[in-house]
Amino acid sequence: MEEQAGESQKLEQLKADIARLTTQLKQTSIQKDTKYKDRDELDKHLNTLIQDAKNLRDQKKLIDEKIKTLKSKRQILNKEISELFKKLGSMRDDLPKNDNTNKKSPQQLQRQIAAINFSIETEALSFEREKKYMAQLKELKGQLAEINAGEKRYVDYKKFRDEVRIKKAEADAVHEEVQATAKQNSEIFRQLTEKSEEIAKIKDNKEKMKEDIQAFKPQIEALNTELAGLLEQWSAISPKPIAEFGVEIPEGLTIEKIKEKKKITKEDLLEMQRQAMRRK
Repeated sequence: MEEQAGESQKLEQLKADIARLTTQLKQTSIQKDTKYKDRDELDKHLNTLIQDAKNLRDQKKLIDEKIKTLKSKRQILNKEISELFKKLGSMRDDLPKNDNTNKKSPQQLQRQIAAINFSIETEALSFEREKKYMAQLKELKGQLAEINAGEKRYVDYKKFRDEVRIKKAEADAVHEEVQATAKQNSEIFRQLTEKSEEIAKIKDNKEKMKEDIQAFKPQIEALNTELAGLLEQWSAISPKPIAEFGVEIPEGLTIEKIKEKKKITKEDLLEMQRQAMRRK
């Protein structure tokens, strides 16, 4: 009677210990699986960040080439403009001075020339008179030619000045594009720096997570070993599987060997537990 009571008490204790270890194994397995899932999510995020960083590097490479081309173009334009301004200055210095003292207009000169020509053609002039008229014609025509040449220089100057302004506007536009592109490049560099820092941080977290996952292995092995010993004791004493007493054994442990009360080895139990706890 006392022997049966002792055996019953031992079975109750075994049942409680097996239930406790089974619960611990399940909880530990859940924690391990959660860590694996967290690691997988971290891997996905890391892969996305790496792809983003690659895209940013590709963009930056293209923009660097664009800036290089624009700066070269700007340098050429600035050199051209410098030469154009020198020529424009020379043309400005060559313009007629605005001295209107005793200056006649082209219209006045043309009227005088026409009047003298009319007199030469219609009047009976002496040699001296005609000679005087011819001298006046020469002087008036010289003055008119000088005025016409000055006006042509002024027209050429204005035309050339407009060409210089167009070229200067082109150079200014290239300069503004260089600045805008450089600003865009700086923003991409900022984003790339942030991505790189985040990538480095995630890699550090992955290493920590790897250590955490590896730490589960000895915990599970220790629980497996202890549970295997308790199940072996149970199978040696009880005619019924532990599951029939309300203790939920993880899948893979309620095997025919236990149900039939056949002798099972510790290695058998550990292998079944590994299969049950293995991450799918």
